[in-house]
Amino acid sequence: MTTEIWPRPVRVQKSGAWAWIDTTLVKQDGTIKPKVIKGDLSLSPGDRTGALTTFAPTSKQTLALSWPTGLPKPRLEGSRATYADAAGPGADLVVTALATGFRYDVVLRNRPVKVLELKISVQGKGLALRKAPDGRLRVIDDGDRNIAIAPEPLLRGTETAKNRSAEAGTVETAVLTASGKQTLLLKPDPAYLADPATLYPVTIQSAFSIIPTADADVWNISPDFPNGDGSTLKAGTESDGSTSRAYLKFDMSPLAGQQIGNVTLSLLNIDGPSCGTAVSDGIQVRRVTSAWSPSTVTWSAQPTNTTEDAVTNRSSVGGACGPAPMDWNITAMARQWANDIGNYGLVLMSPTERARNNYRVFPASEDAEFNNPPKITATFDPIGGPTTLYPADSNGVEVIQAPANWGSDSVQMAEPLAHALSGAHDRVEANFDVLATPYVDMVTGQVIVPAATADGRAIGSVALAGTAYLGLTGTDWTVPGTYEGDDTDEHSEVPAGETEDFTFAPQVPDVTRSSARLFAVIREVLDADISQLPGADRIVSGRVWPERNQVLLTANAVSPEMRLALAQRYGTNTLVIRLDPDAVRAERQDSRLNDNNEHINGAGAYINNENEPCTMGFAWSLPAGKRLLTAGHCLDRNASEATFSYGRRVLSTHLLGEGTVPLPGQTALLGDSALVEVTKPGIQPTASIFVGAIDSKTKRPVKGRFSRRSVVGDLYCVGGMRTGQTCSWKVTDANTSIPVDGGQIVNVVKGTHPSACTGPGDSGGAVYTIDRATGYVVAKGIHSSANTPLIGDCDEFFTDIQLVRQAYGGDVMKRRLP
Repeated sequence: MTTEIWPRPVRVQKSGAWAWIDTTLVKQDGTIKPKVIKGDLSLSPGDRTGALTTFAPTSKQTLALSWPTGLPKPRLEGSRATYADAAGPGADLVVTALATGFRYDVVLRNRPVKVLELKISVQGKGLALRKAPDGRLRVIDDGDRNIAIAPEPLLRGTETAKNRSAEAGTVETAVLTASGKQTLLLKPDPAYLADPATLYPVTIQSAFSIIPTADADVWNISPDFPNGDGSTLKAGTESDGSTSRAYLKFDMSPLAGQQIGNVTLSLLNIDGPSCGTAVSDGIQVRRVTSAWSPSTVTWSAQPTNTTEDAVTNRSSVGGACGPAPMDWNITAMARQWANDIGNYGLVLMSPTERARNNYRVFPASEDAEFNNPPKITATFDPIGGPTTLYPADSNGVEVIQAPANWGSDSVQMAEPLAHALSGAHDRVEANFDVLATPYVDMVTGQVIVPAATADGRAIGSVALAGTAYLGLTGTDWTVPGTYEGDDTDEHSEVPAGETEDFTFAPQVPDVTRSSARLFAVIREVLDADISQLPGADRIVSGRVWPERNQVLLTANAVSPEMRLALAQRYGTNTLVIRLDPDAVRAERQDSRLNDNNEHINGAGAYINNENEPCTMGFAWSLPAGKRLLTAGHCLDRNASEATFSYGRRVLSTHLLGEGTVPLPGQTALLGDSALVEVTKPGIQPTASIFVGAIDSKTKRPVKGRFSRRSVVGDLYCVGGMRTGQTCSWKVTDANTSIPVDGGQIVNVVKGTHPSACTGPGDSGGAVYTIDRATGYVVAKGIHSSANTPLIGDCDEFFTDIQLVRQAYGGDVMKRRLP
């Protein structure tokens, strides 16, 4: 399998079909529009007042910018519309359509004869402008969530692909609000414009822009000026000693759980010192090892990097030869990212940075001329599926074998599809006797809701519709958003962020076994001992195999007696046994470390009254007050068990010797969790959790809980007192059951990781994702238990946050965005 990853969208859905982005501007319906971008953009055709630009990132949001004077008809060149003399004689307004937005530049062909000041009126529906403390402009939604952060406008002299003006001038910006209307005020530095050393034309670069930047370059000649919105990236050196570096970052989550074969970084080389395959020292790609932002990185403030696994390409274009791709094999770096080392991106630079002509120029992700942004191409070796050792026949049930990491190469679902599947699970749970476990056909993208009866067919065929919450599934722990120090007892509603409405018509095939029947079989088998079922002690777990409408048992040994006994009790086709000799039973991990102020953070250690260490998950809010959430088996010796650290247990879905039990007044079996009432004076829960290493003091605030159930392919992080934070876990079973201590934990989610394992003491820890926009944590579940095989992936089991809410009501405590 091959996947391609870009730093910005390259295809979008239009009229139900995928289309490649094409920012070429054309006249359409009395206005000017790009052919295909993400969102909707309209430009003024000129000869009129009113909105110069109207941009709608979604159907519910628009941002309209109006020029203070009438506009001439623009000159269209590809993705650029030039309004001559729009800002005064010799001052052209250039609007560039981009893949996900647009940019304004003002080109001053001549030196202004008076102080220049520009005022742009802004009207928003669901969007507004804010000026950040660092001077950048923020486009925010009604919930104060960043939709885009524009770099500070700059004054730059004539710029070519090879050279930049040695100095850049500043532009003072302000956002004025009066009578509910906003005005963007721009004041270019008059001293820079009047300086005889300033060469014209001069460009007010990014006078306004909506550009979700993903790359940037820096230059030692302008050490304090960022260039995160430029159309080109330059890396390397020149003979006069000037040196440039280019920084890139990609979302590498598609690599999680895959067997990586080869990963290649590709950029289009559009200029260089000369043509050839071995020109000077070449350009080296290194792995970046600390945080940076495309809109703020400068030569003076660069992140660190490492030469470990660095690769160099010496090819170049220049002179008579035209643009050509440059490739680097970054497989070794990509494998480190997949193992959760921390993806801070890449830097392109001269390997020696000596003073000689050894530069290369590439289109940036913001470029609209070549429409060829940086790209990563990854190929994966297939993990493979199960093979049959013994078929289902008169001798017993079917036995299969599969690779140790079978299922870990599942891909993440698009959020609308994942929300639809979550809704299907809710429907099945409410109609357990007539429907069977739903799933998604990843080839067709259809949601499958099997029906065991005619009534089930009618119920299952109703459309699945709702609103999907986007951007909450990240596991990139390098994004900003951490803090150290003081906490609060705040619990505030937090805006949901970007959403997308969805409607899916489920496919409803007929099956013979309902979910009620299959889960009853699982409970019976896992409750059996060797006197009731030969080899019962060798069974490690059981789950529904929805695609086959069967129960899938995992066992580390299978005997003819076991096969036959299962067939005699349940029939030959109700169960399948997966033989995995290395599988071990899950261990509940009763074994970060000193949360000693007045606020109790999640993912921190505590000790129960049996002197056993565990981890606290999240703060939980109920009408009766604030509580703490942890694993039920950490606190199930007796009904009033307390923690030495904080207080007493008030409710638990786990009972010693039985495993998962229903709460009083309920019948559902809802995993392994418990609520703790804080009774120790002077302390209270807080809406944040510890992140980082075992002894970390670093925290992230909690934004809210996951908006749906977990589905196969989801990525997530786990935080515990024994192993600290580990990310890039992948859901491989959305509902499984495991035998433990004479009982079984029912209705938990199973995840796998190729290199990280949880350990004793992590039980009760936070399972979460990281909101890409804010860096805040999104609660996904509570860690229950794990198994650590001698070889192969580690397994981890957690109680889904939706089941926690179903059990106790209330909601996770949340902290307002800054």
